Amino acid sequence: MPTDADRLKDRLRAARYRAKHGNHRIKEWKAENPDRIFISSMKKQGIDCTWEKLQQMLEQQGGVCAICHKPETTMRQGQPIQMSVDHNHATGQVRGLLCQKCNHAIGLFDDDLALLRNAIFYLETNRCR
Repeated sequence: MPTDADRLKDRLRAARYRAKHGNHRIKEWKAENPDRIFISSMKKQGIDCTWEKLQQMLEQQGGVCAICHKPETTMRQGQPIQMSVDHNHATGQVRGLLCQKCNHAIGLFDDDLALLRNAIFYLETNRCR
């Protein structure tokens, strides 16, 4: 995980870049390098993964969510967002790629298998006919 000193260095470097090149160049660079932005975000969260590995996972999953087997439907600026990288929060190990809905659902259950089993039992025993 990045330290406060690392974050400060990043902010200072970004401020120097903005002063030299202006904000419009930063937007252009981000548009030209979405893979680098995404991987940088992953590393900041303690997830060690390469863009190539994520692309390989997406291909292995057929371009769909590992849980619901549907493509991502959440849109940003008229485009579907990238799949969420599901990972073990203790180890940072990547488990799979999920749509935003499934990723949020897993997160709301705190990765707790007993709680998920209880939810399944609840749904099975309280079906509307």
